[in-house]
Amino acid sequence: MNINATRFKINQVITGGSIITLSLFIAAASYIMLTRFGMMVFLVALGGLIGVFILYKISTKDLSFALILWLLSMAGFETITRVSMPGLPDISVDRLILIWIVLMFLIRLMMKQEKLRGPYTVDILMILHTAYILGNIVFSKPGAFPAWVVSNLLPLFAFIYGKYVINKENHLRNIFIFFFGLTIYYGMTAIAEHFHINFLVWPKTIINPNVGDLWQPGRSRGPVLHPPLFGQLQAMLMLVYFFFLIRVKSKMRLIMVCFGFAISLLGLLFAYTRGPWVAAGVAILVLAILRPNYRKIIGVMAVLSLLIGMLGMFQLANSDFLQERLNTTGTFEGRLRFIANSLRIIADHPLFGVGYYTAKDKMVEYSEGTYIPFYGYVKKKQGKDIVPHDIYVGRTADEGLVSAGLLFAISIIIFRTFVRKWRANPQGKWFNRDYMAVMAAIMACYLVGGMAIDYRYFHNVNVIMFLMMGIVYGFEVEPNQAVTTRR
Repeated sequence: MNINATRFKINQVITGGSIITLSLFIAAASYIMLTRFGMMVFLVALGGLIGVFILYKISTKDLSFALILWLLSMAGFETITRVSMPGLPDISVDRLILIWIVLMFLIRLMMKQEKLRGPYTVDILMILHTAYILGNIVFSKPGAFPAWVVSNLLPLFAFIYGKYVINKENHLRNIFIFFFGLTIYYGMTAIAEHFHINFLVWPKTIINPNVGDLWQPGRSRGPVLHPPLFGQLQAMLMLVYFFFLIRVKSKMRLIMVCFGFAISLLGLLFAYTRGPWVAAGVAILVLAILRPNYRKIIGVMAVLSLLIGMLGMFQLANSDFLQERLNTTGTFEGRLRFIANSLRIIADHPLFGVGYYTAKDKMVEYSEGTYIPFYGYVKKKQGKDIVPHDIYVGRTADEGLVSAGLLFAISIIIFRTFVRKWRANPQGKWFNRDYMAVMAAIMACYLVGGMAIDYRYFHNVNVIMFLMMGIVYGFEVEPNQAVTTRR
């Protein structure tokens, strides 16, 4: 007993000494910051420490919340706090949170709070593809390393987190609720931007024509500062409304969901980009094919759209500008020229392409008049003015059939996994056929939108896609929740 009592006292002394030492260190650090940097820096640092501590406590219990923060940081807000690093990836909040998630995931693995789960085929293929593109950059365009981080490395992490971190029903709930809230923000921002209600637009960089790569008056570009990308994001995310529309019971929640859906549709319209419109239409068709529950909602939408059109309320959408966007053919012909030139590049450089994001610089060498089947003759124009407009042919011209083959193999495996789990008919509260149908629609929207817009080098839209792929590949169907069926 005396020995135990002595050990207890020694532990008390060590603990007390540690607390005193830590307190003195904090007091000294606080004094230095206050005297040298002022109260504002001190408060920011204090707030940051408190935030990190709270995030640490949450992450040790549930890492999916940190994943939600990562998705939020990539919603367009990273431009506010980005620090430029020439030749290296910029420092931004989304990348700091990514580093945090990596560290916490490794810690949880070592503490056996997380575990790696097979199968690993897609994991290996994705790592091989990411490594192949990095090698392609080293030999063709070393300065493109920051673009590789955005277009390849971040989607790889999104897949890994989707497979290994999102493994509970409440994780699936959190993702869709986050998408729901984000679409409301996107929709309201798009409407405010379109009608010049500037006090509702945030961040203010949205309405600054000198910030961002694409400023086109009349088209909402949102916090991502890019109308086509903004439209594509809204097209993908608004699909979660179908899931909530069949689940809500109270009238108040139903009104809230319908309101959010309406402003999301307007936000998608005000981006004035045909690619996301077509992609959204195909995604809704996928929902109608997969689930009878969604067909009723789609039918009601069709009737309401017809009534609104008959009442002439589409004038609110600026019909003159809408007709101008619909009738223009210059962009379409540019896409046709790009595809034709890219196919010539692929014929000359089939396996490894001409180099990462290099085909656009080679277009002038391959530009010539071309007859397009079912369209007609497209005249030769300056190839240097043609930019990539898809994620398929342009990517193959850049990276070769090796890259395209790996991605195709990954897609086939994910599709087969989806079919297998669909046939298992999971009966979870969230992971069920209704949820799976929305995930399939989101992925279909991405794949179809990629036929018209090259968003390889935008992290947010790719991260969402690969997160869905990771969930489909890794989420386990509990035996007591599955009903095997061939329907």
